[in-house]
Amino acid sequence: MYVNELQEAFIAVKQYEPQSSNELLDFAQQQYLKGFFNSYELQSRCT
Repeated sequence: MYVNELQEAFIAVKQYEPQSSNELLDFAQQQYLKGFFNSYELQSRCT
């Protein structure tokens, strides 16, 4: 998952833009724990 895709998902759920990269990473962690995406999705776009 690209950062811009993650940011779009954040905005769709939270209805506002993340204030920091930490807030976006916390969101990604929560979505991962809930099973909305897996580690392969995150890693495949980062390499």
